[in-house]
Parts: sequence; structure tokens; C-alpha cells
Amino acid sequence: MDKKLESKIKQLDSALATLKEVLQMEKSKVIRDATIQRFEYCFELFWKCLRLYSLSEGDDVKSPKAAIRQLQIYKILTPTETETALQMADDRNLSVHTYDEQTIDALYQRIFKYYEMMEQVRQQLK
Repeated sequence: MDKKLESKIKQLDSALATLKEVLQMEKSKVIRDATIQRFEYCFELFWKCLRLYSLSEGDDVKSPKAAIRQLQIYKILTPTETETALQMADDRNLSVHTYDEQTIDALYQRIFKYYEMMEQVRQQLK
């Protein structure tokens, strides 16, 4: 495995551990906001791992959504999982620009399945 990819996966492992930790806590506004913050940096590391993985396979992807679509080509994600992952990318962008409580609460609920997906993909990249 490429050393850069290996290093980035280790960073993602650590980040996902922090997300898992907060997901196990009882929900409050502080926990919700911390969860969203941790989701944001996990997503950034996640897509950078996907980019490095694609580069190791000879493909140069330039965006998170392109990297996610590439996973379907590699048969790491099913079409349904790809749609979920693309929604995750949209939600990451939404999280930075949303101040509506109802939207933020809905995003918080979706992060649980996004965490599971990132864990699943991370295992397959190793």
C-alpha cells in the first residue's frame, strides 16, 4: 500500500474513533454540535483517502463526489451505497452553511449511518 494512503488511513482511523466516541454520548445541543464538527473533519479525511486510493489505482479524482463515484466503479460501494455517500457529501457542505435547528437535528441523525459507511469503506481500503 502507498505510504501516503497508509498514513492518511491512520489519521482517518483516529478521527473516526473520536466520532464514534461522541455518537455514543447522550444527545444534547453541545453533543450534537460536537458530532457535526467531528463529522466534518472525518469526511475531509475520508474523501482524501478515497482520492489517494484512486491515485494508487491510476485514476486522478478531483472532488469528493468524483472520489465516491469511483468507489462504485471499483465495486467497493453498491449503487445504493453510492447514493448514500453522495448525500453524505451534500450534508457535509450543508453542515457548514446551515443555522436552522431542525435541519441540524436531521443532519445529526444521518451522521450515525454516515459513520457506519465510512468505517465499512475504510476497512476495504486497507
